[in-house]
Amino acid sequence: MFVYVNRLRKNPASFLPILRERKAQYSEEMIRAPSVPRRKTDEGKDAVWDAIRTIEKTKPMEPLRWNDYLVMASREHVVDSGVKGIVSHIGSNGSTVDTRLSKYVSSNGANPRENNCFGLNDNGLDAVIKMLIDDGTADRANRANLLNPALKLTGIQSGPHSQFDYMVNQFFVACNDKFQATDAGRNTLINLERAATGAKSTSLYQVKGMKSEGKSKKNATGKHSCFIPSRSNHVVVGSH
Repeated sequence: MFVYVNRLRKNPASFLPILRERKAQYSEEMIRAPSVPRRKTDEGKDAVWDAIRTIEKTKPMEPLRWNDYLVMASREHVVDSGVKGIVSHIGSNGSTVDTRLSKYVSSNGANPRENNCFGLNDNGLDAVIKMLIDDGTADRANRANLLNPALKLTGIQSGPHSQFDYMVNQFFVACNDKFQATDAGRNTLINLERAATGAKSTSLYQVKGMKSEGKSKKNATGKHSCFIPSRSNHVVVGSH
């Protein structure tokens, strides 16, 4: 997913053919992509048209840089949400995007943002397309975060979800400087590096995309957005 997000930021126009192809896969509010089961959306083609118009006006921007401390904050919410079936940016202990980040780093001026997707496991490109279309979200907060040139660093984590099978969480921050890690951040990094010994990836986590087109919600600040699929469209498909 990280690769596709940065491909979008570096060359927004390259996603126009993908969006136009996706638009052709709609019938009224229903969509059936080649590898995706038929499902109902909130807005149908309108959201795709809106994404196309946005991309046509979007200029290339700097890619996001990966940050493992952001992944720690992302991972914390994925684990918490997955076990307890949370579909919110607020954790079971009342944690927020800001408090999760500040647990691991000194985050003054970070202006953290967050995208959540809930649904079936899928490839990273499909997750990016769904966030870019941002069906059912009035302020298109997912799309805005993906295409915000002021956001510089990111971390992504995915995992199982007790209510919607799978979820992916993406953290963004605006600051471009190195963070001052907290004791919890340093200790977590050491433990995860030990666990990841021998892994080929430079990141600490295996990142996957997920199916997540359906209803959406955002918190009161309007800073974050998440996808919540309709249970009636929640069906199992083969791996791909």
